[in-house]
Amino acid sequence: MPLSAMAIAGYEIKAGDVVVIPAGTGHWFTKIDDHIDYIMVRIDPDKVTPLKSEAQSKDYLSKPARKGE
Repeated sequence: MPLSAMAIAGYEIKAGDVVVIPAGTGHWFTKIDDHIDYIMVRIDPDKVTPLKSEAQSKDYLSKPARKGE
């Protein structure tokens, strides 16, 4: 059964767990003991949704979210 972001808030993710984060869903890790491996799947075959550079992502994440984002 899929879990919503609210359902896993505070959940300890362990090796082998898979978490699907829908586009536009805010998310973060509060503690990483060693490392994490992840894969990004982009369901945008026409590549119309622009990607952010690392600098753009850091800038975006450094500011509070605006309502509706």
